[in-house]
Amino acid sequence: MKNYILKLTLTSIIAVSAPSIFSAQITAKYVSIEGASNSIEVYLDTEGETVNTIEGSMLLDGFSSEIVSISTRESKFPLWPNKPSLVGSKLSFTGGIPKGVLGNDILLFTINLRA
Repeated sequence: MKNYILKLTLTSIIAVSAPSIFSAQITAKYVSIEGASNSIEVYLDTEGETVNTIEGSMLLDGFSSEIVSISTRESKFPLWPNKPSLVGSKLSFTGGIPKGVLGNDILLFTINLRA
């Protein structure tokens, strides 16, 4: 398995509580498995804060692979008032987790690509 970090235009708002809003680090990793499908896994690093809500968008500008599906199946965020969805080249999402989450490499969602 090969991992590649992609450069994506990304904006996000992550809330730790109602009056406090900040940004944390979000990374996208391209995963290619020979003989199988390719995917982009999107991860959150809370940078030492407990996060219970995340909202953002990604521009997949100039993206050459065909997106087959977007999965939240293995996400740490069980609540998705706005599941990750693609309109044109803009992917938008809003998710939440009761009691919050703290850590790095927290899987948000996976973008599955045509092999």
